Amino acid sequence: MNETLPKVKDRADNLELVLKGGGPHRGTDLSYYKEVKNVEILDEIKSKWSVEWKSDLCAYAPHPIDGSAYTRPLPMNDGIVRLRMTGFEDKQQNSSLLNAKGLWLAELDSHSNAKAKFNGVVGFENGRDFLIEQRIVKPGTDANSVFAHIIEGYREGDKPLFNDIVKLPVKSVSGIDRDIVAIKLNYPNGTADYVIYQSQEGVIELPDGTKTDARYALIRRAKSTKIVKTDICRGTFIKSNSFGCYYF
Repeated sequence: MNETLPKVKDRADNLELVLKGGGPHRGTDLSYYKEVKNVEILDEIKSKWSVEWKSDLCAYAPHPIDGSAYTRPLPMNDGIVRLRMTGFEDKQQNSSLLNAKGLWLAELDSHSNAKAKFNGVVGFENGRDFLIEQRIVKPGTDANSVFAHIIEGYREGDKPLFNDIVKLPVKSVSGIDRDIVAIKLNYPNGTADYVIYQSQEGVIELPDGTKTDARYALIRRAKSTKIVKTDICRGTFIKSNSFGCYYF
């Protein structure tokens, strides 16, 4: 696993010890939070972060019980993938990350050396990765939060889909106080996608002068910066320099 994460501030044996108070069965043997273990409590997020997992569909494939050589049930190019997740600093939320391991449950269908057959569900400890973004507020304070994450998957040996991911500053031109997120996704060929989200209605403006009132929007620019595609939801217009698209 490759990662660019904040430093470890503290550690806990399980997630229940971190998420104290409230919740059904919290503090009892019925708490599933106890099964998420080896928790790393990371420092407050101060910059863009990322983590990249490597996954193999055949990692837990059955092995011969007679000790003979293992044969992978799929070709080497199949079933081996990487998954990269990227997140961002938000100075208004002051969030942090929890990095932990948990159970991975799988169906068991195997034979033993005694020629007995086993069927059922088996749990592999520390077989699943958990990365949790959290925001801690004082009791009675509004804890509503907006976390923006980009998840991209690609085959082993291939390059990631994006060569850079940037969270953009956004200006609210009109509308009530609301959550606004704008992210720029840069492709290796020079194309760039702009993804926009607003929690309530209003007009926003990006650093390049693009304006829209859409709650959700996607703008694609070619290497020349020319807009080649737009998609909007719950809005009436997108305008950028000489480009304009209006819905009535």
